[in-house]
Amino acid sequence: MVAVMTRLESTFRSELRKFREEGTQDFEYVVSLLSGMSRRGYFHTMDEEALSLRISRLDGLLATSEQLPPQERLFQLKDIGDEVLFLTGMFPPFLARIYRQGTVGLQFYMQQGRRSYWGAAALAEEQRRAAAARLLDSLAQEFLPWVQTLIQVRARFDHTIKPLDERSLAVIERETGVNYEAARLEAFIEQHPEVMLPQQEYGPDGFAVN
Repeated sequence: MVAVMTRLESTFRSELRKFREEGTQDFEYVVSLLSGMSRRGYFHTMDEEALSLRISRLDGLLATSEQLPPQERLFQLKDIGDEVLFLTGMFPPFLARIYRQGTVGLQFYMQQGRRSYWGAAALAEEQRRAAAARLLDSLAQEFLPWVQTLIQVRARFDHTIKPLDERSLAVIERETGVNYEAARLEAFIEQHPEVMLPQQEYGPDGFAVN
């Protein structure tokens, strides 16, 4: 299990450092967050039904967070921020589709994620948890850049041949500023550089033409 976790963390760390500075407090936190989500199987079991259930759970957390005592509210707000960062960063096509279907989508949840981290930071400050307050405040301030980073990382692992529909792609780019298809193509070219090699021409005698 330790070896598996080491490989997971190494993979996420390697991908994230392509876009973000390694070693910061929020960098290490996001590596840990993604590793934990992966260890629990959330990357491999997230079909439409599972994602819908997670969104319903998230909506429930948002609705009840203000009713909790301060200490419990701090942890629930942090959980909301984590969940939103994970879902908006790793599954933007799904949230783009539900947006198009007339329900709230990427922009709404990103706002809620940022506000939740800020709320948790304020509560941590009140409870004299200085280190936690600094981390949560940093995650709030860098929420959109982190979502953009995770979307680009997600695109690098999206090996589906069929492209996303243009309307969903337009929603992702408008709401987050990330061109998902461009990120996916860039990753494909990086992983398969041979496709960019010039095609060799051959003469009628079968020999290569210089």
